[in-house]
Amino acid sequence: RGYGKSEGEPDEKGIYSDSQAAYDWLVKVKNILPGEIILFGRSLGGICAVEVASGNPAAGLILESVFPSAGKMAEKIFPVLPLGGAIKSRFDAISKVPDLKLPKLFIHGTQDEIVPYKLGRELFSVAADPKEFYDIQGAGHNDTFLIGGAGYFNALGQFIKKVVS
Repeated sequence: RGYGKSEGEPDEKGIYSDSQAAYDWLVKVKNILPGEIILFGRSLGGICAVEVASGNPAAGLILESVFPSAGKMAEKIFPVLPLGGAIKSRFDAISKVPDLKLPKLFIHGTQDEIVPYKLGRELFSVAADPKEFYDIQGAGHNDTFLIGGAGYFNALGQFIKKVVS
């Protein structure tokens, strides 16, 4: 909604609604059991995956290059301005992940130029167990799978096997 060639304006409520619709389609139309669903989101999509996980059962949650909240990102971009409270959209994962009991895999590139690695670690630090963190040395925001190579895909595969079997 509002991204790429999609119509409309992007807004937090609409993005969450679209994410929930995708989950509902899997469960209600495709008859996929929640225990067979692994939610995966990267960057802003990770915030959406956290939102869906907050209200729905799933086997696991994979968060790649995800930021804690819009306020934290504003502080990163404009460190001398007190913008955290002025941001209209909250996109707040950091207040939700402590309550998520499903298995979680966090993936983040150590050289992420958009969402700093330390913000990914901050989100991980408040998450409830079970949780794992897989860092990709030298990877930026959009090349984690390229830089990570086989190790990246092995981490995904091992996590998926663990939570679905």
